[in-house]
Amino acid sequence: MKLLNLNTYEIALILSNIFTVFISKKYFSIFNSEIKSPVLTKTLYVIYGVAITLTSVLIDIPIVNLITTILAISAIAFSYKNEVTRSLLLIAFYCFILFIGELLSSAITGRIIIQPLIRGEYNHIFGLLLCKVITFLAVLILENRSFYKGNHAPPMAYLFATVLIPTSSMVIGAMIMSISGVTKTIVLFSMGILIFTNVLTFTMYDKISVYYEEKMETAAIRQENVFYSNQLKSMDESLKDTRAFRHDIQNHFNMIQGYLKAKKYEEAILYLQELKKSNIMSEVVVVNTGNFIIDSVINYKLSTIKDMEIKTELEIFVPQMINIDTVHFVTILTNLLDNSIEALRAMESRKDKVLRIRIVYTKGRLLMLIQNSYKGDIVYEDGVICSSKTDATNHGYGLQNVKKAIEHYNGLLKITHNGGIFSIQVLLYLC
Repeated sequence: MKLLNLNTYEIALILSNIFTVFISKKYFSIFNSEIKSPVLTKTLYVIYGVAITLTSVLIDIPIVNLITTILAISAIAFSYKNEVTRSLLLIAFYCFILFIGELLSSAITGRIIIQPLIRGEYNHIFGLLLCKVITFLAVLILENRSFYKGNHAPPMAYLFATVLIPTSSMVIGAMIMSISGVTKTIVLFSMGILIFTNVLTFTMYDKISVYYEEKMETAAIRQENVFYSNQLKSMDESLKDTRAFRHDIQNHFNMIQGYLKAKKYEEAILYLQELKKSNIMSEVVVVNTGNFIIDSVINYKLSTIKDMEIKTELEIFVPQMINIDTVHFVTILTNLLDNSIEALRAMESRKDKVLRIRIVYTKGRLLMLIQNSYKGDIVYEDGVICSSKTDATNHGYGLQNVKKAIEHYNGLLKITHNGGIFSIQVLLYLC
């Protein structure tokens, strides 16, 4: 077999591929800190090394080698906890680094013409070593820079434009190296322009990512301010109601006492019923856990339904500070409450309206349970709640955003509905 009869160059190739695996691991460690499964990722690195070695020794056709590398690197990239868009970008730029390293080393050592579809006869050990050194130096330069590692990736349009540049650069580089009569000077000059363009593109995307992160944080702060303002308004109204109640309560007690002394029991009952219907005796629910986000969101949402005669049950045990992104927390809590409130508003009967909110934090886990009564049928489309036949609820609205936010914490989302009660449970793992 071919593998049992290796020449010096092929042995050097195998050793250099082991070094390539090390370089790829260093590259992805620059941009990633979390791995989905350590065993899976290590296995993929081994498969990557074996795959590029087999294709290089047994096949050695440039286009096949490139496709093998792209597939293996893609599997490795997606084994890290990253946005899909970010993973695609890292794959494109890593493949570009490898590709340029090979083209530069080939050109420097005298191999100007490369035919992508024809088996290569290149066996320059120094060129092989030079290729790995160039790639390793590029990764070392990246390692000494500070890159964006946030969770808010820019829109797809930015990604598409950014990925297109390294991809097209590889195509252009391959075309230049396949032109008959091309000189070393032209090749090196062209590679220099491509490298400069891609470095600039990568830097620009990194800056855009930081800008987008700051933009999202600004939006979150604005949303916090809105909830804070609404919370103050709700608390102020509650305080005014309480003061009014204290001011008038003695007069009302005197009136009821007068009815009772006069044995006008029916009048006393009617008077109590009127008081119950009036705002002065209405129940004012104010959440005061000390956690700004929870207090602001829930107080504001409850203030919008205080005239709906909804039986509200609250059970909230949380610390003042929770290690969770404000944008994610607000997204989850507001969407779930909005869906519940919409379902309650859609109920024609004012009886049996129930809203239960349970939020508990314990040992790094945040559990949220939102329950509400509803009427009508819950309709699913492709396993996703979309609407109800009677339009009694809109629980499908915003759920996709909720799921996306939950994924950042490897959390769980459970939805159940029976007996006229719709329940959503969210479990987040926080450090």
